[in-house]
Amino acid sequence: MTTRTFPFRPRFPHTASSLCVYAALMLTACGSDESPTETASVEIDPCAVVTAADVEQVLSVANSEADRPSEANNEYLATCRYVAPEGQGLKVITVMVTSPEYGRAGFETAKEQPFESEDVTGVGDDAFWMSDLNTLHVLGGDVHISISGDVDLEQAKALAVPALGRLP
Repeated sequence: MTTRTFPFRPRFPHTASSLCVYAALMLTACGSDESPTETASVEIDPCAVVTAADVEQVLSVANSEADRPSEANNEYLATCRYVAPEGQGLKVITVMVTSPEYGRAGFETAKEQPFESEDVTGVGDDAFWMSDLNTLHVLGGDVHISISGDVDLEQAKALAVPALGRLP
């Protein structure tokens, strides 16, 4: 297990994680010599990759609501956010899926971010956990999946394993 440690701890870790991944993907896309086309879009629904039933089982909550925030969905990235209903504690899970055209590069760019992380085995082709951000990054083929929020590593892995089986 390789651990990379950095002295910076973000004040709002889930927001920082999402912004870092989003920025990394945009930089990866901007570095491409090819301009995006209509076919270069994320056709994988992150709400179908990690389902409400998965979230409910792993977090022991009922009736999680899925949301596809428009500001976090574009031709490079698709996002699904689950929020547990009021009264079950604040539990939020964000699932991001990067298009196969940019998935591998986005994964590598996310891995280079200056946050404490450790390599994770047994999930996908490659994976790492950013403990400061409660975020698991998984590479399955050319698709990059990020699971973040109110989860620990074992919960994130429990969500990622069936998700990988749902990828096209």
